[in-house]
Amino acid sequence: MATNHEELLETFGNMTVLELSEFVDAFKDKFNVTALAAPMAMPG
Repeated sequence: MATNHEELLETFGNMTVLELSEFVDAFKDKFNVTALAAPMAMPG
């Protein structure tokens, strides 16, 4: 189990893109995260 940022980055660095995608989906489900569109900048 990773205990700090460096270990997390090392763990993520050793994962495949598919594994990262599955992790992100599981993270969103566990913490009830939804992606919202970023607001557009107003001209002027």
